[in-house]
Amino acid sequence: MTTAQGVGRRRTTSRTTVSLLMLAVMLPALAAPGQASAAAKRQPDLTVAKVAAAPAVRAGTSMRISTTLKNTGTKAAGASLVGLSLSRDRKVGGDTGLAATSKVTPLRPRKSVSRRISVAIPARTAAGSYYLIVCADSSKKVRERSEKNNCRVSTTPIRVTASGPAAPSGGKLTLAPATYDFQSVAIGSAPAQKTITATNTGTGSLPALTSAALTGDSGFAIVTDECVGKTLGVDSACNLVVSFGPAGPGTKAGSLTVRTGAGPGLVSATAGLQGTGVDPLGAHLTSELGGQEFGTVSQGVPTPTTTFTISNDGTYESGVIGEPAIENGAATGFKIVSQTCAGVRLDVGESCTVSVNLEARTHGPLYAKLWVSAAPGGDLGFVLTATGRMGFLTWNSHLDFGTVAIGDQSGTQRINPANATSDTQSDVSVTISGPDADQFQLGWQSCSPQVAPRQSCSIEVAFRPTSPGAKSAQLSLGSTPGGIVAIALTGSGRPMTVAPTSRSFSAFAGETTQAMSFTITNLDAPTTGPLSSQLTGPDAAQFRIVSDGCSGATLTTGSTCSVTVVFEPTGSHGGRSAALVVSGLPGDTATASLAGTVRAPAMFSVVPFTSINFGTVPANLGYSERTLLLRNTGEAPSGVLSLGLVGENVPDQFFVYPDECGGIALAPNATCLFRVRFDPSHVGSVSASIAITAPGALTGLVPLSGVGS
Repeated sequence: MTTAQGVGRRRTTSRTTVSLLMLAVMLPALAAPGQASAAAKRQPDLTVAKVAAAPAVRAGTSMRISTTLKNTGTKAAGASLVGLSLSRDRKVGGDTGLAATSKVTPLRPRKSVSRRISVAIPARTAAGSYYLIVCADSSKKVRERSEKNNCRVSTTPIRVTASGPAAPSGGKLTLAPATYDFQSVAIGSAPAQKTITATNTGTGSLPALTSAALTGDSGFAIVTDECVGKTLGVDSACNLVVSFGPAGPGTKAGSLTVRTGAGPGLVSATAGLQGTGVDPLGAHLTSELGGQEFGTVSQGVPTPTTTFTISNDGTYESGVIGEPAIENGAATGFKIVSQTCAGVRLDVGESCTVSVNLEARTHGPLYAKLWVSAAPGGDLGFVLTATGRMGFLTWNSHLDFGTVAIGDQSGTQRINPANATSDTQSDVSVTISGPDADQFQLGWQSCSPQVAPRQSCSIEVAFRPTSPGAKSAQLSLGSTPGGIVAIALTGSGRPMTVAPTSRSFSAFAGETTQAMSFTITNLDAPTTGPLSSQLTGPDAAQFRIVSDGCSGATLTTGSTCSVTVVFEPTGSHGGRSAALVVSGLPGDTATASLAGTVRAPAMFSVVPFTSINFGTVPANLGYSERTLLLRNTGEAPSGVLSLGLVGENVPDQFFVYPDECGGIALAPNATCLFRVRFDPSHVGSVSASIAITAPGALTGLVPLSGVGS
């Protein structure tokens, strides 16, 4: 075959192929001209068959709606979304789009599906009547036979009322502690617990708290919630108990959140939580001593101490060791005199100590048990035994005289030792020894020279410091038989004093009281270093130093300086406390307590009702009326009274007549009469509140309710 013949043959073949393809395209149309239009009709068609919703809802809350979607087409519809909106005029594309959708799975031809959808009504939505519009395939993902029948409008309007009030201005929620570490907790052991306190630290009240919520890792749980449903006034608090019981090893983290209000009125506080789950067999507390026998001891006579050393011979760090305790210690006289274990974690090979002695409370065999525990780590129990014998004893082991000004003498303190023997008279000697023996003085005493069997005696001691600083000595009662009983004596000499030691102030919020002065004196100390004056305490910011002759000054022996303070309260009425502290280095610290009372402004109460329910009254046919007594329960006179209605859910159902209260001011505890009437023209429940206002006074509110029939 020549090249030309091959080319011609290929061209013939190409023309034949094109002709066959054109014929294949044209034949179906020529053979069945109606099939193309039939295929176009086989499409899904999503419609909304039913819409149902509550007749009323408050802005800022949620409502549930019921809707039924149907595929009226002849082909299955793919997955789609349902959209919702509110409209005042029933037109699609209405006034308020609702941020809620519901996913609908693929829907076969002629089938329907019902959905219940929870939708939030925005808090900004204006009060009024709206129609709910529900639209199938709101995202236009399904190709339908018709796109004009996707939406349905509710047949009856929905009444939207204004959103509830936001949390009062100034309300603030605080959790304490703000963070808490449960530290190491053994897996499978009893959960560790911690109390979290929620406090309103703001200047306004907070509405009812909702249930607290936990987020984060598992293992944390709310044991008790005393806050749910509770309203918190200023400085009011409530408690929650949270536990940590890890199911697995490792550090876990979570958050506890307490909330009140909703929307723009939401107030919340969050506390961070942390804990570590550990293998309960990985740490182990041990000690070389298993117990201690103290031998035979006289009642009331302290023995030498025995020290127990506790070590961790496990494979990793122990949990926090709890406070060591002696079981049966109160009855026997065994006691812990020092310890370094409480609150400590012992790493592998580390140790801590607990020292114990005995002052026998009775005669005969004595038994007790010292416990040291950690989780993880285990429990250690040390058996303590002794035999008590009758002797000379006292119920006082320490007399502390506190701080006494140099040159002054404290009041006397008395001890009453006793001869506990049944048949032997004790010879007794009483002495004071130690580094500051001359600072303590023996007074009247009936113990020397002898005390009869089963009889007690008395010794009086006083403290008279001659120099500043801590003082200590020992009062010893030597008795034969009975041994030596020692009583520790302590006190402190105060070189610098303040007079008076306290002041009380009273004022209305925003006022400033008359200044009060405090005089600081260096009694008997060397010249002090430069002094500083400051206000401390929970309400220090509501007191102010207006003149300070002490800051920067030095006081020689016998010299004085003065500080003047005023009270400038803010916030709600009630008590305030602080302290004035003047100190020097070298020198001493003098402290005076400050108490302030914020007097109550004019405020109103209404008797005999705090709220009024008029019951059921026929609409347009009758009315019900109450006469109320208004009293100014504050400590200041009010301005001119004004009475009005607020919060009416239906206007013109309640009427207030000021009567005696109109246009007058009320002195403290003064009263006047006014009336309120329920005259319904509306069928159904109605509510409002009477607002009682006056310049400079706290607003009083009296809730009203009734039913028109």
